Amino acid sequence: MERPKLLFIVDACLGLAFLSVALTGILKSRFMFSLTRTLPWYIITPVHDWSGIALVVCAILHIVLHWQWIVAMTKKYFGKKQPEAVAPSNVE
Repeated sequence: MERPKLLFIVDACLGLAFLSVALTGILKSRFMFSLTRTLPWYIITPVHDWSGIALVVCAILHIVLHWQWIVAMTKKYFGKKQPEAVAPSNVE
């Protein structure tokens, strides 16, 4: 599979898992659950739990696939800075 396509799939799954965790988390909150009572607790909880697991797996895959970029940017921002050369002045 082409790398850009793989990155898109992983990122899309990461986004969907995040939305699922966020929405079921809101629905599981005592305040929202007492207001809506639309979905039974025994359905919301497993969806929330499995979405959380999917979120962690996708996040790990995302980090693994972007590892070279992470290392390069870390070196760029925290690596040793070379002293800038001072141009000689032409003062006589």
